[in-house]
Amino acid sequence: MAYEAARRAAREGIFDRIVWTTVRGGAHEAGLWEALFDLAAQLGVALGPDRRGWEAELGVALRAAGEQRRVLVVVDNLEVASRATAIVDGLRGAGVVRPHKLLVTSRGVVHDPDHAIKEQSVTGLTQEAAVAFIRHVGADDPELADATGTTFTPIVRITEGNPYLMRLAIRRYLSTGTPLHEVIDELTALESRVPDGGEGLATRIKAHLFDRSLGEFDLVAGADPAHSLMAAFCAKRRGDRIARGELTELSGLPDRDFRHALRCGHDLEPVQASRLNEEHSIHSLLYEYPRPRPGTGPGTVSP
Repeated sequence: MAYEAARRAAREGIFDRIVWTTVRGGAHEAGLWEALFDLAAQLGVALGPDRRGWEAELGVALRAAGEQRRVLVVVDNLEVASRATAIVDGLRGAGVVRPHKLLVTSRGVVHDPDHAIKEQSVTGLTQEAAVAFIRHVGADDPELADATGTTFTPIVRITEGNPYLMRLAIRRYLSTGTPLHEVIDELTALESRVPDGGEGLATRIKAHLFDRSLGEFDLVAGADPAHSLMAAFCAKRRGDRIARGELTELSGLPDRDFRHALRCGHDLEPVQASRLNEEHSIHSLLYEYPRPRPGTGPGTVSP
């Protein structure tokens, strides 16, 4: 939704600048500082050494822009509603108010006592569309084609119709030889541990599917090449596509290892290609999923 809204705004020339950030900090305050620093860098605003003054410094720049330079600020994929509320408050304090606009995507409702937020609820795919999508992902598997739609109901329900998570679940079945009922049983077991659903279940489901997908990637490509390739994407912003030559350089892998790891990444879904395989990216959700590098301490991570 955020991508489509930003693309439409750019096409229609509604804003003079569109800046985009994703918050990965743990605490609310750290997340706000991360957002302020990221947005200021994109707007060319030099922030001082004292983080406590960043809101005011960014606010001065935005107020100076005024009507002459309207800015759309996008903060994408804030999983926790309370964090979204805190960051919205902080960005308002930093001057992201009229004539500028703030677009936030979150799994939960952002509480706004002033009623200044316009909420747009978005749901996953319908059951029918989700089943069609699953069959498309497994188009080469005749048993998926012949299975009844109700076979996939648990996958659709537990992933909330999220296409990427459904794709990971089906790829686990296709690439590992794990029986489909075992894949479904794994997801159902996770659901039973979080009976109230919500953010806790979503976090567990993502962690489970990412663990399985990236674990298989490690096995097929080799742990070191797989982690080197995934870590290369950390050098870019979330959602950025990286040209093949630059990605090779960032990974530090020999050409043969790089080609093998990249091919495995595409086959198993962590890596996505565009522009006739000239550019590569990873799904935005993976930027929120740090993993320890093999043979290192807990402080060294990759997506």
